[in-house]
Amino acid sequence: MINTPYYKQLTAIVLSCLSLSACNATTPQRADNAVSTAIKAEKTPAVQIATTNGAEQDAIMQRVRKLLIDIKELKNNNTRPKEELNGYLTKLNNIAKAEAEGKQLIDAPAILSTIETALATELVERSFKISTIKPEFLYSKDGLSKLPLKAGMSLTPNDFVKVSFDVTQTEFVYVLYEDAAGKCTLLNPEKEYKEFEKGSHQIPLALEFFSLENEKLGQQKIVVRSSARPLSQPTDCSITSSTCENCVHTLSFSIAKD
Repeated sequence: MINTPYYKQLTAIVLSCLSLSACNATTPQRADNAVSTAIKAEKTPAVQIATTNGAEQDAIMQRVRKLLIDIKELKNNNTRPKEELNGYLTKLNNIAKAEAEGKQLIDAPAILSTIETALATELVERSFKISTIKPEFLYSKDGLSKLPLKAGMSLTPNDFVKVSFDVTQTEFVYVLYEDAAGKCTLLNPEKEYKEFEKGSHQIPLALEFFSLENEKLGQQKIVVRSSARPLSQPTDCSITSSTCENCVHTLSFSIAKD
């Protein structure tokens, strides 16, 4: 007897029909139909259409954004052939385009895994780069001049503050403000992903300051966090540990009446 799944299934159906009254001589068509169904099922296996849900799509796009950042940095450092990196960028941009058009990203995980594997060594080295950011905390009495803001200083509601910093490599920088009530606010939310290129930067922009007019009197704190990669929960003013993946600089001061 031929020992294959198809013939096993067919044999089982025939034997089953022989033992059932539903397949007796008065209704031979039922047995024929059962055998015909088995043959179709064997020759035409069920096709499952793969889909991705919203959470999976978000996870995929987060990987795409990280790889775009990493590859951009690798191109600047000339650590890989630009032709190779441009090929990866094309694939990533195609995924981003498909997502923007509302298409299912069925093949994206495999493509991303291939790119991540190919760049594994460089990505690990990049993720452990030590941040060299050294922020300068500033304040102003008139919203024009800039004076160094030192830890423990006392300012008034009429004063202004800002942060200046230099980065020597592409980094993600988050400037946080904790008021007297302990509320922590991200001061640079308008810059998506908070990515800053190599160079000098100020938050807010060069000619702007944050006003203290509406802040409660008492202890205040400015926290600057930087990382080679985006932080999943950047709005934590209580964090004090400093690692190469999450470098933290903090300055405390107070606001009092004139």
